[in-house]
Amino acid sequence: MLTGLVSMSMTLQSMRWGTEACFFKPLLDIAPLATAIENAFAKIDHWWETLRTLPPQLQAYRGDPDDHEAVHAVFRSIHSIKGNASFLGLSAIKLFAHSVENTLDGVRNEETNLTEELERLFVMAFNELDLMLNDALDGAVCKTLSDENEQLLAKIEDEANASSSCSSKVARLIKKISSIADEIAESKHEPS
Repeated sequence: MLTGLVSMSMTLQSMRWGTEACFFKPLLDIAPLATAIENAFAKIDHWWETLRTLPPQLQAYRGDPDDHEAVHAVFRSIHSIKGNASFLGLSAIKLFAHSVENTLDGVRNEETNLTEELERLFVMAFNELDLMLNDALDGAVCKTLSDENEQLLAKIEDEANASSSCSSKVARLIKKISSIADEIAESKHEPS
């Protein structure tokens, strides 16, 4: 795991010692290992850049709800952060990003209206992801969400539920009823 290690050279040396201990022979070519570590650090740098672009993109979408690319870009960014956090073993970041991603999916699919309050809460979530990432790089890797994380996610979910358009709730209900009706119809035509 990369967290808690001070520098790239220290990371490489630690991994080399670990590899040598596993295989009982010196690791002569650490270039592939160095490339993998550099790529991991590059992903983390990309997270920071991405997190800073998300609030303006949300604001652009709220200002022009027909600008679907803005909200799709935010969704894709959070999705990437979630996937990379999972790859790097950053469980709390993965869980947090997954919850934010689910709510963004509702906004992206026009099931949830992006209100000013929901936008504000998303920005707070982006800031929290930034803090969690900094903590992980400082060696404080949490496996579970903090109470503050849980509270923020609950506020986001509550606001999303309150801002869900009535028509989208009706549409989801109709879809569920149709699915049940289809299952009943199919079961009547199946031989016993």
